[in-house]
Order: sequence, then structure tokens, then C-alpha cells
Amino acid sequence: MLEPLLKAAREYKKKPFVFIGANLKYGIFQLLSIFTVLGVFFIFFYLLSLFSIEFNFVILTIFGIILGMLYLYLSSGFRAALFRVYTDKKSMGFMEFFKYAMQNAHQFFILTLARLIFVLFPVSLILALYFLSLKDLNNFAVDILVGLAVCFSFFLVHFLFFGSYVSISETRGGSVLHAIKNSLV
Repeated sequence: MLEPLLKAAREYKKKPFVFIGANLKYGIFQLLSIFTVLGVFFIFFYLLSLFSIEFNFVILTIFGIILGMLYLYLSSGFRAALFRVYTDKKSMGFMEFFKYAMQNAHQFFILTLARLIFVLFPVSLILALYFLSLKDLNNFAVDILVGLAVCFSFFLVHFLFFGSYVSISETRGGSVLHAIKNSLV
């Protein structure tokens, strides 16, 4: 699992501009995605007010969740393109980066959703324990410990799923379940 990353680190020392360029493209596309999603949300908000439709919290929340999923999809595709540059150690142009991101976004999106589910499980248990029994203690140390437990859960799940991202980018079109199994073994 770590061998492709060690190869990429050695190549980075030889040709750092390939990786710097890929990270810049990733950052630019992330910003474009964020601004696109926010723009669509504001346009929807504007259209609701233009046609004098009553602002319903449920409608805005559902639309926000849909746009959030769209952002996760785009972000996952850009992560796929970034991993391709890391594993191939070759530079990609903006259009090639975008094209590869959109072609392979679905696999990384599934991995991202699985990672979110695996993050939500321990975090929801910790927060349920906190709000149901520990909140009444009014102790600052308990608050800090709960916060640290949540941060550790995030770190642990992201650490475990990193191998699945590397595995899916190495196999190029392999099974998502196989990638998750490779990262956990």
C-alpha cells in the first residue's frame, strides 16, 4: 500500500513541478466547484424570492444537501485526477485533468460516501453518549475529551481509507469493495 507513495515521493524529489502543478490544478478546481455550488444555491434562493415563493426551511435544506452531494462528487473526481498524477508521475493539462476527474469521479465518490458513513458511526455514538449522559456534568475536561475522541475518530477513519484511494487509483477501474478491503488489510 505504501510502495506507490514511496515511489511518488522519490519522483517528487526528481521533478517537483509535476506535483506542484497537479496540486495547483486541484486547488483551482476545488475553488471553482465551491463557487459553482454556492452560485447555484444563491440563484435558487434568488428565484424563490423573485417568484414570491415562501422560504421553506425543508426545501432549502434538501436543495443544500443535493448541492453538497454535487460538490462531493466533483471533489472526489478532482481527488482521483490528483492521485493519477501521483501514481503516473506525469504532468497533465487542465482539460486532461478535468476530463479524467469527471470520468473517474464515481469510484472516488463511492469511497467518499463510504468514508462518511464510517465517520458518522463512531462520531454519532460519541455525541449521543455526550448529549444523553455526559453533558449534565458541566465539566470542561469532559468537553475536551469528547472533542478529542471525535477528532481521533475522524483521523482514524481517514487514515484507514487513504489506502483505498491509493488502491483504486493504482488499479484504474477496479472494484471499490476490493479497494476498501485492500486498505483495511
